Amino acid sequence: MENTEENNALIAESRGFKFDPLREKSWEDRIGWRYDELKFHTSWDWLMPVVEECLVGEAEQGEHATGLIKQIYEGLNNIDINATHRAVVKFIKWVNDQLPREATIVIHDGMMYNPEKPEDDA
Repeated sequence: MENTEENNALIAESRGFKFDPLREKSWEDRIGWRYDELKFHTSWDWLMPVVEECLVGEAEQGEHATGLIKQIYEGLNNIDINATHRAVVKFIKWVNDQLPREATIVIHDGMMYNPEKPEDDA
């Protein structure tokens, strides 16, 4: 199993965090964080916004996503932050696997997108 720091980094990167220990930290701008400072695995305050983003549009997700979302709900129902954290990591990995290899996923305001690819105007 991957370590907690790697899983937290995966979550943070999906949320658009930028890591630069030489810059001043900013929660709002999500810049300047070090991987060892992330608290997605220990703080519901950190994890719940990510959970909410994962659940947005769940009705439109495929069958495999439904199983992953069920695992998130099970963690929440059991008030188990470790299980919820693991389920969120699995969900983000699944979403990333749905994208082309060079794509990057960012979850922001309920939308999952690739910040490196401009939106079509059509």
